[in-house]
Amino acid sequence: MPSLGSFTLAGKSGTPYRFRAYPLGTTFKKGFAAVYIVTQRKRSTSAGGMQHKPLLLGQSEDLRQPKGDGDTPFDINANCICVHAEQDHTARKGIQEDLVSIGIRRTDQ
Repeated sequence: MPSLGSFTLAGKSGTPYRFRAYPLGTTFKKGFAAVYIVTQRKRSTSAGGMQHKPLLLGQSEDLRQPKGDGDTPFDINANCICVHAEQDHTARKGIQEDLVSIGIRRTDQ
């Protein structure tokens, strides 16, 4: 699964989390656990690179079913899923809460 690149996002705690970006609809390996952010990826007019607008945040023990612990459908403008691999459930929930605290909407809200 070739990625579109990566970026780092810090939570309210200041801890940086590195995410790898993939096209929305990417099929991940069975059992690939991660925190994920569904984004709208577009070219930045000011920087000339790509930027991600976070739309929804979740976590899943198997990204073949990326909605994880929520039932909210993905935003119609989404075109990327960005993943931070993490096998430990407690750690995934902690990362999710750290990122929710900076204003990213959870999939189950």
